[in-house]
Amino acid sequence: MKWKSSKPKTVSVSSKGKIRARKKGTAVIIAKSGNKTQKFRIKVEKKAKIKITVNGKTFTAELENNKTEKHL
Repeated sequence: MKWKSSKPKTVSVSSKGKIRARKKGTAVIIAKSGNKTQKFRIKVEKKAKIKITVNGKTFTAELENNKTEKHL
């Protein structure tokens, strides 16, 4: 599996698929395996909250009170 972010300064993704919100904004995470590709739209709205859209469904996630959250 290969992972990529359209805007790594906004939302980064590790080689293992771990997503990290870096600042407010939107990005697309692309997961590729062989000839299959899946895209996930990530929107960092405000401190400690992000929205993730997968296949037209949107989920809201709250970040933990940790080092990553403090950078937003």
